[in-house]
Amino acid sequence: MSAFASAQYHPGGFRQRALAWAGAMAAAVALILAAAGPAHAQADRYIVVLNDSVSQPGAVADEHRRRFGTQPTHVYRHALKGYAAVISDHRVDDVRADARVSFVDDDEPVAAFAQQLPTGVERIFADTNASWISTAATTSASTSTSR
Repeated sequence: MSAFASAQYHPGGFRQRALAWAGAMAAAVALILAAAGPAHAQADRYIVVLNDSVSQPGAVADEHRRRFGTQPTHVYRHALKGYAAVISDHRVDDVRADARVSFVDDDEPVAAFAQQLPTGVERIFADTNASWISTAATTSASTSTSR
C-alpha cells in the first residue's frame, strides 16, 4: 500500500497532522508577537475627546494648556472633536472633570496592515501585470465598434 493510500485510510492520520500543523502555526505566531513586544501607551500621553457641542476644540485645548499645564500635540476637528496632549498624571482627573470633556484615554500606538488581495487577482498577478489592462481596453474598444 502506498504512503498516500495508508494516510487516506488511516482515520487518525489526517487529524494528527492537522493538529501538529495548527500547533506549529500557533507557536510561530506566539514567537512573532513576543519578538515584537507589547504595544504600551507612552507615559503621560492622552487623547482628550470633547463633547460634540464644542465648536472650537483648539480653544479648549489652549484653555487646558493654561489651566492644567497640558501640552497639546494635535487638535482633532473633523472625525471627532478633541486633542492629543502630554498631561501629567496628577492633572488628568482635572481635565476629565471639565464638563466639555466626553472622555480621556491613553494615546496608544496603532499599526495598519496592507490589504490582502482576493485570490483570483493574486493568481493572475493582476496587481503587477499591466498587460491585462491593455487587453481589456482593446477588447472593450473592439466590442463597442462592432455593434
